[in-house]
Amino acid sequence: VLSSLPVLQEEILVRFAVPAVTGAVAWRAQAVAANAPEAVLREERGSGAELRLTDLPDGEYLLRLRGIDAQGLEGRSAEHRFRLKARPEAPLPAEPAPQSTHHGGRVTLRWATQPAAASYRVQLAGAAGFAQPLQDLRGLTATEQLLENLPVGEYQWRVGSVARVNGADDPGPWGPVRRFSMRPPAPAARPPAIGERDLAFSWEGRPGQRFEFQIARDAAFGQLVLEKALTEPSFTLPLPGTGRFHVRLRAIEADGYVGPWGGTQVIDLPNCVRSGAGSCLRLGAGSGAGTDTLQIAP
Repeated sequence: VLSSLPVLQEEILVRFAVPAVTGAVAWRAQAVAANAPEAVLREERGSGAELRLTDLPDGEYLLRLRGIDAQGLEGRSAEHRFRLKARPEAPLPAEPAPQSTHHGGRVTLRWATQPAAASYRVQLAGAAGFAQPLQDLRGLTATEQLLENLPVGEYQWRVGSVARVNGADDPGPWGPVRRFSMRPPAPAARPPAIGERDLAFSWEGRPGQRFEFQIARDAAFGQLVLEKALTEPSFTLPLPGTGRFHVRLRAIEADGYVGPWGGTQVIDLPNCVRSGAGSCLRLGAGSGAGTDTLQIAP
């Protein structure tokens, strides 16, 4: 019984599951053109659970399949009509890597060149799948496509080749589905407010996010001055000293995903003489109430 076999094949190597038949220890299969069933194009004999047919051009076919018993006697053939449409072959996807994560709403899709293709088509879908694609791009002649303004979420994409036959587009089958995730961009701290005694940082956050905040003396963050876990998108700390400091932060999403470090900010805190209260004394400051004064002992 062949009614469960697929009626459309979209790969160069045609595969069929061979149904089990009581009393059969092997099988014989033949592929013939649907419009010329007297000419056998391919014939295979085997005993495994899968039939494979190669080197068939695209077209309409009949599959004949019969069982063979232990004495070598063959039963009658069942027939199954199928269509092969495997060309032009889909290009191999290159980027992004499967199950990769991206940030900031931008990702570039890349794929290999398919010599038989006059153009390419690309579909992008979300959780609803390709029955409701988010983008359906056709007539692409390059082997890459930039996608922008993608909301945070899970995505899947596929690419196919389109040949030009007798002045008309002839699309081939879709290639394998690739998946990627879009996450929020790394948070960017605003320039800090530098006070007499402290530094105040703030940045944009999303509900449920936590943050990791670092200050270091070097750009590689090997000489950490401070590392802090935060639950709010702001932080105020006492002045860490004088000289050059490097600051960065990253977000941890509500589901535990740890995002990338944002861009590094460089802060230069000038050398100065401090009062007993810790304030930076400024040259030219007058005396009087509320004014820090510098006294140098003999």
